[in-house]
Amino acid sequence: MTVIKISEECHGFIGIAKDIKNAFAFLLKDKWINENTEIYDDDGEWKTLEDVRIELEFDTLLETLLFLYNNDDYFLEDQFWFSEEVIIDYD
Repeated sequence: MTVIKISEECHGFIGIAKDIKNAFAFLLKDKWINENTEIYDDDGEWKTLEDVRIELEFDTLLETLLFLYNNDDYFLEDQFWFSEEVIIDYD
């Protein structure tokens, strides 16, 4: 079984999630990320996550983050790091 380890630039390790969707949900729920979070796009512009959500026509910030992450357009990479960790379970 694998989990996603979540780390933040200044705080280091901040949580573990069962998958990337739950990692982003945690960041949103615990207010590490919100609609005013600024991201840097490919054009060199700063945009709020809400602006990107509207531009991409998604209903939620979670959908927006997952789309950006899955399409290699994840612009929070200097602030948050996700690593896949193996949980060892010997019966």
